[in-house]
Amino acid sequence: MKILTISTPNYKALMNRMLIGLIYHSTKEPIDITIDQSITNEEGVFGTKNFNLICKYKAQQIYLQMSKMRRNDILFYIDGDIQLFEDVKWFENMFMGHNIDMVAQNDNGGICAGFFLAKVTPLMLALWHEVAKETSEAENDQIVLNRVITKYIPQLKVSLLPTNMVAHYGAISNGDLWNGQEFKLPEGCKAFHANFTIGMENKIKLLDYVVKQKYAN
Repeated sequence: MKILTISTPNYKALMNRMLIGLIYHSTKEPIDITIDQSITNEEGVFGTKNFNLICKYKAQQIYLQMSKMRRNDILFYIDGDIQLFEDVKWFENMFMGHNIDMVAQNDNGGICAGFFLAKVTPLMLALWHEVAKETSEAENDQIVLNRVITKYIPQLKVSLLPTNMVAHYGAISNGDLWNGQEFKLPEGCKAFHANFTIGMENKIKLLDYVVKQKYAN
C-alpha cells in the first residue's frame, strides 16, 4: 500500500500533526508514504480559483502515483486536516476484506476526495485521468470525481465508509459548519476530518477538540 498526502505551505502544520498521528498509531511494519510539498502558492479559500487549481494538482498527482504502481496495489490518499485514531494497516485490512475497488469518506452522501483507498486497475487509472483532466478553475476535484464516477459504476465497485468510522462535523450537524460548537465524537471513530469548518485556525481548534475528547478517558 502506498500512502499519499499533499500540502501547501500554510497547510504544513496540519499535515505534520496528521503524520504524527499516523506514525503514533503505526505498527512496526514499514510504511510507504509520499509527502508532496511542492506546491509553492498559498492555500486558496474553499471555492476559489486558487483552491480549485490546487485540487487539480492533487488529482494529477493521484493519477501519477497510481500510474507508477503495480496492478491491484492500493493507494491510500489522506488530506492533511485529518486526525487518525487507528493504524493505517487497519484501514488496509478493512479495505482488502471487501470485494471493492474504492472506499472513501462519506461526505454527506458523496465521495470525499480527501480520504480514500483505491485499488490500482485500468478502470481506476482511467477514472483519475479524467478527474485530473476535468478539474479546473471552475470545479474542484471532489465535484468532478462525484460527477464522472457515475460512468464507471457498476464496473467500478465503490463504497462509502460509515460516518462513525471516519467522522466529520458535517455528518454530525447535517451539513452545518463548525465554529466552536460542542458535539460528541461518534463511538468507534477511527479518523476525523476537519473539513466542515473555515480557516486554518478553526481546523486546528476542531482537531484539538476531537483529540481531547477521544483521549479524555
